Amino acid sequence: MKYIFIILLSISILSKAQNGVGVNTEKPQGIFHIDSKKNTPETGATLNQLSDDFIVKHTTGDIGVGTNAPKVKLDIRNNSVNNALGIGDTNLTATEAEKGAIRYNGSSLQYSNGTHWVNLLTESPAKTVVIATKTNSDTYAYETGGHGCSNCNVTGAPHRTSAYLTNWTQKYITTTDGGSFDASTGIFTANRAGTFTATFTFALADGIIRAWNGYENPVDTNQIEAIWRVYNASNVEINSVKCANAFPSDSRYAWNDNTGNAKAGSNCTAIVYLEAGQSIRPALWIDLNPYGPKPFDLTLSGTNSIYNNLTIVEN
Repeated sequence: MKYIFIILLSISILSKAQNGVGVNTEKPQGIFHIDSKKNTPETGATLNQLSDDFIVKHTTGDIGVGTNAPKVKLDIRNNSVNNALGIGDTNLTATEAEKGAIRYNGSSLQYSNGTHWVNLLTESPAKTVVIATKTNSDTYAYETGGHGCSNCNVTGAPHRTSAYLTNWTQKYITTTDGGSFDASTGIFTANRAGTFTATFTFALADGIIRAWNGYENPVDTNQIEAIWRVYNASNVEINSVKCANAFPSDSRYAWNDNTGNAKAGSNCTAIVYLEAGQSIRPALWIDLNPYGPKPFDLTLSGTNSIYNNLTIVEN
């Protein structure tokens, strides 16, 4: 008789399993249904009543926590409760965890791409954009050359002498998160590692630019250099980008001719990778009248220079 009872009980359990297994419910709404508070009706359940339920759907195997209609493999959406998903850390490597695994490592949420744990950014960081204009002829000669002094302030572009373009007017900056700009020196310093696109332009006043014609001296190449100097955190130059071009023939004068009316100028665009603390600075070199520095063309459009401008964009 005992064996007959066990067989009948087994048949009863199997029969119920075909309709689903319920815990705290006699009418499970999936192949497996736990109703912790025993308060979920077969139809018309509210979000509040479902908030404590765990359901595995018959046909899909989708799991609902707090919902009886999961839309994905694991659905915990229920607006009536604080249904955040908790994720912990793991000592598994990204390769061991395999692609798609997610962990919280104590400071950031990461996913495995199969090789590395990669940080998940909740939002894109604000990028630094700097715009500046130059409305004066101030430069700083930092190397010896044709000018009478080095490591000195100059009003204008000095003759055959490398000089920084100084005393800019900053017109716009989005944020200093990526980097900061010192308008007095023209130095942009990265506050975090990244790639930056930097451009500056300059133009000198009309005419009177020296180009030796071979009568008294060898013929010049008429070269203008617009230069981005790159420095490490200790202010030691580690790289430079030079954009060289020639100035037009009617902007120069011969040994006995002071005429000339075309502008000489240049521009330089560089894309540079900077570590935090490294910096870039605009400079120039040009073959000029050796009898004195040449002023910039300071024509304005409103409060901005038409010719002498600088832009730095964090990529």
